[in-house]
Amino acid sequence: MDEKKFKMDALVEIMKKEGVAKEEIMLVGDGKNERDVALEAGCDFVGVTNEFKSWQQNDRYPVIINLHELKDYLKQ
Repeated sequence: MDEKKFKMDALVEIMKKEGVAKEEIMLVGDGKNERDVALEAGCDFVGVTNEFKSWQQNDRYPVIINLHELKDYLKQ
């Protein structure tokens, strides 16, 4: 099974098990698969830049440098 399908299946399973809607979920990740799964599922996504992955700021999702910035983003 490819990684993207595995992550999508896991997300769907969690949504069903926890009874949450896609609008209640925010995926945070540093990889393309996390981003693609979030966008395809209709969930919010926050890209995390690190030494391996550098996201470009854009209109589709915010980009943070580290998880400490996530706290500030969530306060907005």
